[in-house]
Amino acid sequence: MLVNCALPLVNAIVQCLLLGVVVWYAFETRKIRKVSQRQVEASQEQVEAAQKPCLAFSTAPRPFQDAVLEMEGTNAAMMLRCPEGQAEVENVGSGPAVNVRYNLTPTNPASTLARPSGYLIGMRPGEKFLTPIPRGILQGNEWKFLVTYESLSGRRYQTRIIVNNLILTEIEFGPLSGSYSNSMRELMKNGISDRLACVIENSPH
Repeated sequence: MLVNCALPLVNAIVQCLLLGVVVWYAFETRKIRKVSQRQVEASQEQVEAAQKPCLAFSTAPRPFQDAVLEMEGTNAAMMLRCPEGQAEVENVGSGPAVNVRYNLTPTNPASTLARPSGYLIGMRPGEKFLTPIPRGILQGNEWKFLVTYESLSGRRYQTRIIVNNLILTEIEFGPLSGSYSNSMRELMKNGISDRLACVIENSPH
């Protein structure tokens, strides 16, 4: 009689112990999975770092006195290299860049109708490309340069540069995040709109 009364209690205790073991096992499995996932992500980052591209304009030192005297309103020490009178882009990263798209827009849209843009299928590490952007249109004006590209793993990156009368005053490199995924499209759209506005403004009434 006493044994029969104790069986439900023993059964409940056993079930609680089994439930505890299952919960502990699930918790430990989850921790192991997270550790494994972090290891995989770290490994992927190492691989990506070894093949990460970085595109920028080719540069040369600016005349020392111009930088010291802050000519053009800046003490920036680097300026664009323009072999054969054309702006040059190079891959200074550690891996190839593919699906390269670039676009330049003037800070003052009314200053010029020019909106240089282009596409390259790829650039090897250390490779330089002589763009069809003439030195002349970059002189005497401030430009925003945006170039987007991908690594071999498919990750997307961007480089943003401000060029003022051939002088590099600002540069930003990083992943092409969601908030900037349509940057090139917006720049091209704005460039077309700016050109139309300039044409309308300068047309005879």
